[in-house]
Amino acid sequence: GEAVPIALIVSELVSNSMKHAFPGGRRGAIRLWTGFFTGGKRMIRVSDDGVGMPVDPKRVGSLGLDLVQRLAGQISATLAREDSVTGVCWALQLAAVEIRVDEDVKVVQ
Repeated sequence: GEAVPIALIVSELVSNSMKHAFPGGRRGAIRLWTGFFTGGKRMIRVSDDGVGMPVDPKRVGSLGLDLVQRLAGQISATLAREDSVTGVCWALQLAAVEIRVDEDVKVVQ
């Protein structure tokens, strides 16, 4: 299933924010948002209002970011950094899911 890879991705992104977004004791917030979209697609966003990161995260050479990209690929999800005025925002888009409601299978709309 998807549960373990999703948990590892979210954990790594939150850990990165805790480790890098607030240097020198700077205060800030880390936010986690989840939601469903038309057709049952799912989205998880992890964002912070910290100091941000380089324009090209691949130049950082982060093993953690490489890991989350690979985990996203394993579950056929996409992980992208979204524009943010301050800090960093990562969006994990997952495939549609069917949910059982009153014994009928329905796609979340």
